[in-house]
Amino acid sequence: MTIRVTTPQAFVALLKKDPKAAQAWLKEVAAHSENIVPAAELATLQKVASLGTDAFTKSAAALPLDALFGTTAVAEDDDKYDLPVVHGTLAVDRGARVQQGDQGYREWPDLKLTLTTEDGRSFGLESDHEAHNTIFGYVPGTDVMAFAGQQVSVRGHLDASGKVLRVTEFAPGTVKDFVSGRVVVEGSEVKVRARGRGLVDITDPDLKAQLVGHHNLGVIFEGPVSEKEQPDGRITRTFDRKLDEYWLLVKFTEAPTASSAGKVRGPIEAATSTTMTEVELPSDAAQVIEVGDRMYVRGRFENGDIVATKATSSAGSPWTEATHARGAAMRSVIEFIDPADAV
Repeated sequence: MTIRVTTPQAFVALLKKDPKAAQAWLKEVAAHSENIVPAAELATLQKVASLGTDAFTKSAAALPLDALFGTTAVAEDDDKYDLPVVHGTLAVDRGARVQQGDQGYREWPDLKLTLTTEDGRSFGLESDHEAHNTIFGYVPGTDVMAFAGQQVSVRGHLDASGKVLRVTEFAPGTVKDFVSGRVVVEGSEVKVRARGRGLVDITDPDLKAQLVGHHNLGVIFEGPVSEKEQPDGRITRTFDRKLDEYWLLVKFTEAPTASSAGKVRGPIEAATSTTMTEVELPSDAAQVIEVGDRMYVRGRFENGDIVATKATSSAGSPWTEATHARGAAMRSVIEFIDPADAV
């Protein structure tokens, strides 16, 4: 059983109906709210959550519910906290209309992305970008369309209605943690710029060596991101895992052709057209490739080329912009916390 509380009114109703459940929910929320709820309000929440049941019931009515549910939440772009990971099945409806957009990319004006979670909730998905000028810094949220029909894991901001999730990061499959974005090369340092979380340092020497020549490459790395608070209050993040393969955002400029037994090879552009090389992959994996469209392959760099095992269909136009405004920052965290009923 899970407890869902998404408004102050719902919390008050739960408090009257089942004080123990309300307290269990509040404890879970307080554990996830550092750097989101202002410090004074968070201290109050934690204090009330730790009281005995009778004392909690009496004190809960005086909780700072406006702060808790986002009315006075921190700025939306505060990168000191991570949005929760939400899992679900992705449905993609491109619609009937197709048009040519910027740089010749195909666009689907009626594109609909829907994420359905295991508990039956459905959310529309869209990019978290407000304007075109961020494409070279971040991978837009609608790139998740490349994984149509699959289980995906996403981070994002809810809109005010709670029905649309503006995607900041995503990964295929049901994974606890991941980082997605564009590679940033600063001298010998290699990082990933993840929307909503800032720069994530890559520490594995082999992974760094593969990526050091590919500034701006779009990537998805599956695995945990470590966080450390600095003396000045900043949060630094590192990705320490060694990866045999990972997802790379590329565009085939020609259809792959046979290269060896069961393999095909084709030329690609990547990293906003600064990486130009070839990809080799199994012939059956190449069947979904849509030449001229941005897409993902799963593999690694070897001797300058990409050796891949999987490929996706189109990831759509890079210029898709958000059409729904973000809701309160705190709501995106509150909405997706499912604390177990403490009975």
